[in-house]
Order: sequence, then structure tokens, then C-alpha cells
Amino acid sequence: MIVELGVYDGRGSRKLAREFPSAQVYSFECNPHVLTNLSEQKFPENVTLVPQAVSSWCGAMSFWVDTKQQAASSRYRLAGTYPWASGHKEEMVTVSCTRLDRYLERQGVEKVDLIMADIQGGELDALKGLGRFMRTVTAMQLEVIHKPIWTDSPLFPELHRYVTRQGFEVEIATAMERVSNWFGDAVYYRPEGVES
Repeated sequence: MIVELGVYDGRGSRKLAREFPSAQVYSFECNPHVLTNLSEQKFPENVTLVPQAVSSWCGAMSFWVDTKQQAASSRYRLAGTYPWASGHKEEMVTVSCTRLDRYLERQGVEKVDLIMADIQGGELDALKGLGRFMRTVTAMQLEVIHKPIWTDSPLFPELHRYVTRQGFEVEIATAMERVSNWFGDAVYYRPEGVES
């Protein structure tokens, strides 16, 4: 079973469905503008699009839509420090959010094999909402932030501490292969036979 956080244009969801045809993929996206585009697309049968944000709580969440680049939208406001975002405008909307453990329990899920998360600084809070399911996760690919692009969003050291305390190890080459010196991706795996 795969959890994808941040769907954007749906290409990642379809790729996961192709590469893991026997796995159920739960793909979470909360940006209302992106959801409008996604609603017009046909997804493989093993992909379930979930129109919610994920967090460590359930309820309503303020979400900042980047009107120039939808993929840069976040639960956090832009800090005004990232040169790429110069001139970007944000609009605040309210979206529904859920804890992953609550959602997965309602679906009858017992184990999460893989998490793919690219939610602009919201990765740590989403993982905190996994609850007991964190012990079942085998691997994760997480977007990591090295400099403050969004106000108050956790940076890589804080996320890394949390994940390694859950029993994961990092693939160093991937973690250090930054897209820029502002952000990148880190791949974590749980050593075989190790539970947190």
C-alpha cells in the first residue's frame, strides 16, 4: 500500500500505479485549483484520489495557494527569502485536513509500504499523523527543505531527527543530491527486521 502526499498534475500517481500494479495508492491533494484539473483526469483503478490535506490533527486548515505556481502552494506562507518566488502572490483558502492514521483505519488498511511526500514543508506534521502506522512503513521519499522558503516550516535537520528516531536510515546519496541549495529529496528506509 502506497501513500502519496501532493499529487499536483497526477503524473506521479499514474507512475506509482504502473510500477506497483498490485498496490493500492492513496493520493492526497488539497489545493482546490489543482483538484479541479485532477477531477477531469482518469486515474488507474488502483489509485484513490483523496481531496484532503494531511496533518497531525483533523479539521480545517489554512492553506496558501501560490497563484503563479500551483505546485508551490503550502500550508505555510512564503517567507519572501526564496529568489524563485519573487513576485508570487498567495491567496489563503480553508481546506479539510485529516490525520493519516484516522483515514487509513477507515479504509481498513493494516500496513503502509511506501510514502511519497512532496507537500512544501508539511512533511513532518503529516508523518506525526501516521500514529501506529509509522511502525509499518518500509520506505519513504520526502521533500526536504534546507533553507526557509516558507515561514515556520520545518527544515531538514528537524525532519531528519524525527524520521531517524522512528527507526529509519537515510540513503545519503539521495539526501545530499539537492535540487538546489534550498530543497531536495531524501529517501529513508527501515532496515530489515527493525521496528520502532
